Amino acid sequence: MIERMEEQVKNLTRSYREELNQIEKSFDAERNDLLESNKKKWEQTMQGRRDKEIDNMKAREKRVDDYEQQIQHLRTQDAEEYNMVKIKLETDV
Repeated sequence: MIERMEEQVKNLTRSYREELNQIEKSFDAERNDLLESNKKKWEQTMQGRRDKEIDNMKAREKRVDDYEQQIQHLRTQDAEEYNMVKIKLETDV
């Protein structure tokens, strides 16, 4: 009778260990899925941020080019006005 009880205890212990291992494997699998999901979300967020930074950089470069063209146009216009005023003053003198 004692041997039978010991055998039952061993069987129950083995069953509980197997069940515990299955639970741990399930938790590990769920944890890995969550980690993978969060990693994908993070990578997507970072890629979106990089894309926005590139767009902002391109927009800034375009503004700088526009400003440089405006400055060059104003320099040319001012130089032409200066020459016209200089010629007028020289002819008036």
